[in-house]
Amino acid sequence: MTKHFERKISTRNQLLGTVIGLVLAAVVFLPVDMYLGYRRLMAQINATEIKDVFIPDMKLGWVPKPRSIGINRSPGNFDVRYHIDENGFKTVPFKGRAAMRIFFFGDSYTFGHGVTNSDTFANIIAADYVTPQVQVINTGATGYGLIQMYGRFLEIADRLKKNDIVVFAPISSNLRRNLDDFVFVGQFIFLKKQLNVTHFPQYVDGSLKPVKLDTLLNRFKTLLFYARFSGRISIRLYRMLLKTDRMDEARAMLNTARTLTQKKGAHFVLIFLPSSTECLKGRYDVDLSGFDYIDPRHYFPTRASGLKNITFPRDPHWNPKGHALVARAMVDILVTQKKLAVKYLSDSHIKISGNDSGK
Repeated sequence: MTKHFERKISTRNQLLGTVIGLVLAAVVFLPVDMYLGYRRLMAQINATEIKDVFIPDMKLGWVPKPRSIGINRSPGNFDVRYHIDENGFKTVPFKGRAAMRIFFFGDSYTFGHGVTNSDTFANIIAADYVTPQVQVINTGATGYGLIQMYGRFLEIADRLKKNDIVVFAPISSNLRRNLDDFVFVGQFIFLKKQLNVTHFPQYVDGSLKPVKLDTLLNRFKTLLFYARFSGRISIRLYRMLLKTDRMDEARAMLNTARTLTQKKGAHFVLIFLPSSTECLKGRYDVDLSGFDYIDPRHYFPTRASGLKNITFPRDPHWNPKGHALVARAMVDILVTQKKLAVKYLSDSHIKISGNDSGK
């Protein structure tokens, strides 16, 4: 009895010692890991110079600066200037009265991160694919999530006309750029030298509500999720325990945008553009089974060598060749889906095909 009792105490003490050891290790390790993650995050942020491109916005967090010429430099990748029009959209030249308009909503891929205005897919479509009577409008902005794209859509929804085309062109990770799933959004707390973002929109009961971004809790979450070694584990635990999946909200916003567009007699199209890693893996990173969308991945290369030709050397965004590919894919989709009438093509005999994308 005595030996058995002693073994139980010994086992209990060993277990307690292990637990205490793990707690102490975590107390020492986690702050160091969070600091290392912070250093890496700041290095990534500081690696790119961006000036006079975006300004803080109470409703959407940030927007392109109206009537501005901004610079964006990334050593070894690009050194460009962006022209922003009076409405806060990346300028797409247009003169006259529009017979119909194409609105593109998206993030940095749509905005054209790293390429001049003339090299974005929106500008290429306007210059090379459609007649002068078609106005193309690029509402994209770097860093935007679906909730901000939806906010920009609400700003123009009342002005939609019959036969206009609304194209939502997010990447799948845009669905998680919200305050509930805080991984991406949190980095903007530390962008104050480049852009002092104070608020971020939250979807509440069908409408958007601005919420203060820089709080003690939000700072801690950001540092925890960007921790050098344990960050991914923290993200998984956070999503699992707090159930931060807001796909229902994403569907609700897209359904509302679709309904409002169709009520105006305009066309609505949802196209999930693929990231380079999604092209390589052959699948999206987010489950999109509950969305009514068009998958354009067959237009894109599926090998690293092909993707290298359409992206920057050390930046995943599309270079001018990539935007040219996307322009062809977009027009092909809009024509095939009978949203863009052939009469609006600059050359109705042009063959638009995604079969030569360098796969």
